[in-house]
Amino acid sequence: MMEQNLFAGMESAARRSHLEAEAYKVVEGEPYDRPLEDGELDERKNALLTTLEKMDSLGDEKKEVMAEFKYRLDAFKKALGTLKLELRTGHTRSVGTLYYIPDYDARRMGLYTDEGTLISSRGLLPEERQQNVFMRRSAGE
Repeated sequence: MMEQNLFAGMESAARRSHLEAEAYKVVEGEPYDRPLEDGELDERKNALLTTLEKMDSLGDEKKEVMAEFKYRLDAFKKALGTLKLELRTGHTRSVGTLYYIPDYDARRMGLYTDEGTLISSRGLLPEERQQNVFMRRSAGE
């Protein structure tokens, strides 16, 4: 079994001299893992806690910033979706009064705006197909 501490009772210069005399080879600047002393362990624990606290704080800040960006980006995505739909269909969504005007001869229902513009038409529904005498008189027939 290897000894844990060689030449432990010697001064630093004498210990180095003995280590060089006993060594098979000496390599300068080679990295190695050294056990931490108790004071160093406490320092590392404190540094770990400080780092974790800073990371948590940055994580919270990132969430806030990302939420703001997402909110701003969503507004653009919604506007983009509306523009794409309008360009694809050639229509825009409006709110106003629509007038449902039946054409009983063609069995169609026309939807007209205040300006009298035909927006769309569809077939008459069963309940719309039955015209009565009052409807014909009001239409001027």
